[in-house]
Amino acid sequence: MKYNIFEHINALDERITELERELRTTDRVMFSKLACRDLQIVSDAGEPLITISYDEELGGGAIKLFDKTGKVLVLVHTDEDGGSVTVCSTQEIDPNLPDVSAQIFADEQGNGYIAVCDADGDDRAALSVAPSHLGGAGRVTIHGTVDNRERVVIGCNPKTDTGSIKIYDGAWQEAHSLENEPGDLRSTDPPEGNSSDLSRYRHTLELIEEKLQQDETDENQKRFLNVKKDKIRQILTHVAEQAKEQVRETP
Repeated sequence: MKYNIFEHINALDERITELERELRTTDRVMFSKLACRDLQIVSDAGEPLITISYDEELGGGAIKLFDKTGKVLVLVHTDEDGGSVTVCSTQEIDPNLPDVSAQIFADEQGNGYIAVCDADGDDRAALSVAPSHLGGAGRVTIHGTVDNRERVVIGCNPKTDTGSIKIYDGAWQEAHSLENEPGDLRSTDPPEGNSSDLSRYRHTLELIEEKLQQDETDENQKRFLNVKKDKIRQILTHVAEQAKEQVRETP
């Protein structure tokens, strides 16, 4: 009997069709173990809703949850410091800036960090462990909108280990304190993940200018926005001067 390869191909096609039909009509399939590089849960249209995979960029496992447009709104992953959970907004203020709305992660010392972010992805309020030079106590911080640094800090005085609330002004100097003992509760630099690059400041300036031109912006808002605009321009000028100084010093 002569072997007919076309009949064999047709039989395989029929078997594949039958298996696909069984998968569509089966409510549950039991596996004792499933090993794969990438697992996807898709919609009826075949669009990914959830993926579980190894992320080469992050260097660990990652779970991504997508919305109907294909945008990642929740990311659970591991990195060199530990685990992280990131929640993103459906809004896109600027495609060049992150749209993180909230984040939980472990820092490089193994301490937990919880942050609530604004539309540009900058921290606005954070719950964390103070760095070692500030005593390592728990701390709550409220961040300003101009330079994203701490304006209100609730924590412990690193010298006396007593509770304290400190309020700092736009010049980053202590303005008020609910503590008799002196002590600085600020971090020396913005927390990990915050931005201080020029593109963000320039983008913020553009948003301020747009807001100032809108009729619904009242006089009180305009006064605040003008103060913020002046502060950002001062920062940009200072950074530009530092860059020029570095160029002069470079042999």
